[in-house]
Amino acid sequence: MDLSQQFVLRLVSWTMLAASPAVAVAQQVTAEPNSCTPPPPVDSATAAKREAGRKAYLENEDRRNKVDWPYLARYRDSNAVLGAPRPGEKRVVFLGNSITEGWAQHFRAMFPGKPYVGRGISGQTTP
Repeated sequence: MDLSQQFVLRLVSWTMLAASPAVAVAQQVTAEPNSCTPPPPVDSATAAKREAGRKAYLENEDRRNKVDWPYLARYRDSNAVLGAPRPGEKRVVFLGNSITEGWAQHFRAMFPGKPYVGRGISGQTTP
């Protein structure tokens, strides 16, 4: 097993562990109550701008949820640009949630020359 295969195995194992309910429970138990520092106050113009952005985001998500609730079109444009595998190319596609989505931006550095593609979708769960 070469180094990149070992890394992929470790990445998959870590992803599964990090997403497990046991880790979430452990994080809740060890968290100190009131350990967060409140954010600094903001002026009314900044607050209005944030609220407008939040409202636009929620409206967009509501619209998307009505026509594509599992977010299957998330990578439609990226897939069109990527195209089909070249003859003989053995492409690896990582499917998953936000953790996979976050790691995908580092694939070129972690796996130079490898045709690894990240297709994580934030909020995805296994039924």
